[in-house]
Amino acid sequence: LFSQTEEGKHTIHTSFNEKIQKVGSVGPFINKLKELYEKFTTDKGTLFELTIIGSVLLYFIIPVDVIPDYVFPIGYLDDAIAVQLTGKSLLKNNG
Repeated sequence: LFSQTEEGKHTIHTSFNEKIQKVGSVGPFINKLKELYEKFTTDKGTLFELTIIGSVLLYFIIPVDVIPDYVFPIGYLDDAIAVQLTGKSLLKNNG
C-alpha cells in the first residue's frame, strides 16, 4: 500500500523518468512500464488496480529487488516478470 501514500506517489512521480532514462527507453518492457505509469499518474483505474500498478512501478524504481539492476540486462529480468504478472493480474481482475 506504500504506493498509495504521499511518499510513495512522490517517489513514483519524481523517479520514474530518471530510471527509464538509465535503462534506455526502448522495447516492449519499457513501453508497458510507460503505459502503467500513465495509468497510475492519471488515476485511471480502481484503487486495487492503482495499488498493484504503483507497487510494480516502485519495484522497478527502487534498486532493492531480487536480481540487482546493475547486473544489466539480467538485473531487469525480475522487473520484467513483475510487469508481466501485473498485466495478467489486471486482465484477470477486469475479465
